[in-house]
Amino acid sequence: MKKNQRFIDRVGETHMTKEGHKITITKNTSNTNCTIQFEDGTILENKEYRNIKEGKIKKPFSRVGERHNTNECGMLTIVADRGTFDCDVQFDGYSQVLRGREYGAIKKGQIRNPYEPRIYGVGYTGEGRFKSTKSSPHAKIYYLWTHVLERCYSIEWQKNNPTYKMCSVDEKWHNFQNFAIWYEENFKPEYMEGWHLDKDIIIQGNKIYSSETCMFAPNELNALCKSTKKSEKGLLKAVVQSPNKHGKFFARIGRNNKRDNLCMRDTQEESFLDYKINKEREFKKAAEKWKDKIPTEAYEALKVRTVGKDD
Repeated sequence: MKKNQRFIDRVGETHMTKEGHKITITKNTSNTNCTIQFEDGTILENKEYRNIKEGKIKKPFSRVGERHNTNECGMLTIVADRGTFDCDVQFDGYSQVLRGREYGAIKKGQIRNPYEPRIYGVGYTGEGRFKSTKSSPHAKIYYLWTHVLERCYSIEWQKNNPTYKMCSVDEKWHNFQNFAIWYEENFKPEYMEGWHLDKDIIIQGNKIYSSETCMFAPNELNALCKSTKKSEKGLLKAVVQSPNKHGKFFARIGRNNKRDNLCMRDTQEESFLDYKINKEREFKKAAEKWKDKIPTEAYEALKVRTVGKDD
């Protein structure tokens, strides 16, 4: 500004450009440094007042509103344009906005929708630092996540594993990013290598995989808490009828990596009671053994875990 030139505050002035756009001055520190705003919200800085007054300001080209088809994921719309290498897009039918996409890739149909449920009809990779490629350091987590979805939503898997037919995955875990965050927070590699993801130790009989119900459990504990199959001969769970003891019964229980036969009884009800007492005792022993390495909720649940005829 020249020494004796008087500063004029022009904030609020409106002008028309030669292209027919209405602009408003929103800030000015001098006649050569004005900030203007178009009616659609576009802002330009460092413009000369003389050019504003003469209508010589040109509105930047914008691709906002353009629609493009993609090679795999349907139609999308450009919702923000900050330049050729920085566009935001939104897929039809989705509320999420994907930021910072290149216009060239958009035009070639190369944009993929990370929110499309491609994994067993429900799972999607989402956006975040966890990657799903085989070479990614997160490949192990991704494999586990897809296997959880397979258990709950694959008809082929459930043909051979019918106990999973009523199982489901919490909606938050449909997003791989959410599952991976939980995994990193709960998996302790210093002692959990080889441990299994378990859904029904914290809540007995639970059918939902979620951050509230799942934990990592050692193989020994995982096997202990698995439901025992009912006898094909119509006997109570874990009960066997002896062929050489005049029709008497006994129960079998797995412990210490082997199967033990319990005492002979006159009825299968007595044998099942033997099984129940011994199994519940094993739960309590396991709770104490793993107390320092499992969640508090799991420890408390094991101490009161029971065995029923239909479990």
